[in-house]
Amino acid sequence: MPSIPCRSGTYSNSSETLALTREDAGTPSAPVLWCALPGETPIFEGGFVVKDFAPVTDPAALARLPENARAAVRVADLAAAGYPHAHAAVPPYGYMTGDYGVLMQPDGSLAKTPTVRGAITECYLGDRRLLPARHPNTGWDVFSSGDVNRNTISVSRTDWSRWAAEPDLMITLYPTWLWGDWSVHVAALDPAHGTLTLAPHTPNYRLHHYHPNYPYFLHNALAALDAPGEWYIDRTTGRLYLWPPADLPAHATCVLGRVDVPFLTLDGVTDFELRGFVFQHGRGNAIMGRNLTRVTLAGNVVRRFGISGFTLSD
Repeated sequence: MPSIPCRSGTYSNSSETLALTREDAGTPSAPVLWCALPGETPIFEGGFVVKDFAPVTDPAALARLPENARAAVRVADLAAAGYPHAHAAVPPYGYMTGDYGVLMQPDGSLAKTPTVRGAITECYLGDRRLLPARHPNTGWDVFSSGDVNRNTISVSRTDWSRWAAEPDLMITLYPTWLWGDWSVHVAALDPAHGTLTLAPHTPNYRLHHYHPNYPYFLHNALAALDAPGEWYIDRTTGRLYLWPPADLPAHATCVLGRVDVPFLTLDGVTDFELRGFVFQHGRGNAIMGRNLTRVTLAGNVVRRFGISGFTLSD
């Protein structure tokens, strides 16, 4: 069996995919093995280490932060540190976004339109995945009514002032079914009528009604950062705000996913085995396979990716 052994070490992945094709394949009598040497752990790393956290002093940011968080939250300037996604908007995600859209045509028929899932930034402190700031911190609020054609829902709130200052507020809700989630941007907020206008979308077979008293929570907002273990990136200023959990050491390393592209793709590969590697800290997919025959992935660790660990297609 032809083999390519690999030593321990951290192999930084900045922006390129390791693409294997038929030329890298083996045969039934001579399969190819890519593996770690016994007792060693090669790590394919796509993370960005965040340093130089400081107390929050910017008056505008302090006004948006909940009062109980102002002294505890720390901030780091991602844009100045060179993080490439410091200003990247969070894409909509969830079942209602899906891998494709199904749009209602004028004649009543349905037509699929391909879409692409957007990359998602995750934040880790030490070995812990932190929670993007949200309100409420656990459980849900409920909206009283909604109009899917106007992209609006009505909610009951008394603390509108801080939320109105948020530049990129998002909402997660279950508009049609209680198993069909949707995370989308809030385009406008009307305190006088208690109305949230969601980002434009076309009603379709997934998203055709807003049921009264269905659950939602707000997120992607500095106004929501009110508990230890929460974080938020202000895409306007390119700054990361984080409330470190008290049970983690002060020197715990903060890491954000950096790489959008898949770490590894296999297209048309046959008689191949990948064993003993670690893939971590990507904003997109880890491993994607297409048209594979007698391919084995065993004993690998795939963790901390924004979309999926392994995707297989014909």
